Amino acid sequence: EHQKAQLAFLREQETILPGGCLAEQRVELLKDLAVSGVKLLDDCDLDLTENVSPVIFAKQLCDVATLNRDQRRPVALIALCLERAWKAERERRASLLQNERDEVKMHQRMIPLSGRLCRMLIFGSGGCGKTRLITKVLTPLFKRYFGPGGLVTTAFSNKAARLVNGKTSHALAKLRGTKSLAMPYLRLRSEQEGRALAAVWVPAGALVKDEFSQQSASLEHALAVRAMYGRANAYGLVRNCQLGFA
Repeated sequence: EHQKAQLAFLREQETILPGGCLAEQRVELLKDLAVSGVKLLDDCDLDLTENVSPVIFAKQLCDVATLNRDQRRPVALIALCLERAWKAERERRASLLQNERDEVKMHQRMIPLSGRLCRMLIFGSGGCGKTRLITKVLTPLFKRYFGPGGLVTTAFSNKAARLVNGKTSHALAKLRGTKSLAMPYLRLRSEQEGRALAAVWVPAGALVKDEFSQQSASLEHALAVRAMYGRANAYGLVRNCQLGFA
């Protein structure tokens, strides 16, 4: 209950401009939440059944990956956000009719793919374990609760993208390396292009970016726009994705 109260307070502060004591208080709360979240991970008993919660599963992944206490802190924050969404979805499914439950089970996911749960920036020096955190913990965690296609991983360079089993931003956005990143060139050119983007972005519940600081603002904007086009029809962002056609 204490964790829930802290999370609720942080979400209430999302609309308040940063600065002053509120910003400092928010940072301290996040630190406290990370520390208490790590303790929650450590205290969990392992249970790998189908109904295992994100916090319990995250603990198992952290143990297998032999993460230290500092490396477990971002995992704890992410796991707590997933836990809240997972419990809400379980309650929603409990109220469904039997035929609706059977249809939901076919989706192979335990958390809805729309709506923001968490935005996090993890930074550290080379060799501190950021890539290990992505490949050994976050990848299996997100795929378990968002489904097999529920995680999109990307990096600016080919080498970095391969290390996290992902693709470059150009590849995910279905853009050629020499193509302009101006808005007129980002619009969909054909239905085939829209389907290619949808295949990547519709089943996605989480996006993980490695080497984020090396990516230009124009490429970051292009990736966001193309992802929006890919999810548009499935999640009602626009009535007809053909509105994006040039």
